[in-house]
Amino acid sequence: MLNIRLKALREAGLVDAGEEGYPLTEDGRTLGQQILALDVRAKDWTQRRPAPSA
Repeated sequence: MLNIRLKALREAGLVDAGEEGYPLTEDGRTLGQQILALDVRAKDWTQRRPAPSA
């Protein structure tokens, strides 16, 4: 299963096969930063929402 995922990530250009593992490519780092920013935004949004009424 892991090899399938790594192959897909390599084919997408998000990781490279290196001597010490699978480092992120520039695109992989950019995507990671965007996902982290989205996570921060989602957490902020959920904290500001009013509690659901019963």
